[in-house]
Amino acid sequence: MLDEEALRDTPWRTHTADEVISAFETDVGGGLSAEEAGRRLERFGPNEIRSDEALPWWTILWRQFAGGSVLRGARRHERDER
Repeated sequence: MLDEEALRDTPWRTHTADEVISAFETDVGGGLSAEEAGRRLERFGPNEIRSDEALPWWTILWRQFAGGSVLRGARRHERDER
């Protein structure tokens, strides 16, 4: 049985794909049955990003420039070209 709190609070980026697949009790090849998908929709709600969490594209772009990730990538690319 899926533990709602554990699923919500887990930093998934730190786990392997197999660990995530196992935790969500799913099958990569076949996915969820329509019946199971319906149960999860009822229990967890729709799989969507809430509008209060979405950021405008320009905010994301600005943060990338401000954080230096775009500039570091450009410099790395320039070095690789030499």
